[in-house]
Amino acid sequence: MSLLRTSAPRSLLASARPIMNISVRTYAGGPGGSDTGATASSTGFKNREQGQEKEYIVRAEQDKLKKLREQLAKQRKHLDDVETAINDLHGESGNKKQ
Repeated sequence: MSLLRTSAPRSLLASARPIMNISVRTYAGGPGGSDTGATASSTGFKNREQGQEKEYIVRAEQDKLKKLREQLAKQRKHLDDVETAINDLHGESGNKKQ
C-alpha cells in the first residue's frame, strides 16, 4: 500500500474511496407550495377520514351488541331450563307427599 501511495497520483487514490450520494426531497413552503393540492390538512380528506372512523366504530359496536344479545338469549334459555327442572322437582315431591 505504501508503494501505491507514493507512485500513484492523488486522483486515482481519491476515486478508490467509496462515494456516497444522498438525495433529499424538498418541498416548497408558503403560499402556492404545500398549501395547495390534496394533503392531509385538506378539509375533504379530514371529513372522509372522520366518516370512515365513525362508520368503523358503529359497526364494531353493532357487532358487540349482536354478540351480547346472543349470549343473553343463551343465558335466558339456560335459566328457563333450570326453572323447568326446579318446577319438575317440586311437582314430583308434591306428588309423593299426597
